[in-house]
Amino acid sequence: MRYIGALAVLLPLMCAGCTYKAWYQGLQDTRRQECYRLPHGEVQPCLDEVDHVGYEQYRREREEAQDEGTATEQAPVP
Repeated sequence: MRYIGALAVLLPLMCAGCTYKAWYQGLQDTRRQECYRLPHGEVQPCLDEVDHVGYEQYRREREEAQDEGTATEQAPVP
């Protein structure tokens, strides 16, 4: 019983870092499915665009944007 209680507490903590990546991959999967609905000649360019930015690059860009937003919010207004 204690094992189940510990697992119930630890599992969400272990998965917290995976949440954004899983969300991103789900979004990418949806976008790929939409590409396959396009006319034949447009499928590959669409897939190339979807796969152009991997999760790690997306994460870095998102963090940079958040940092810039935080810096802007903290700047004093003249």
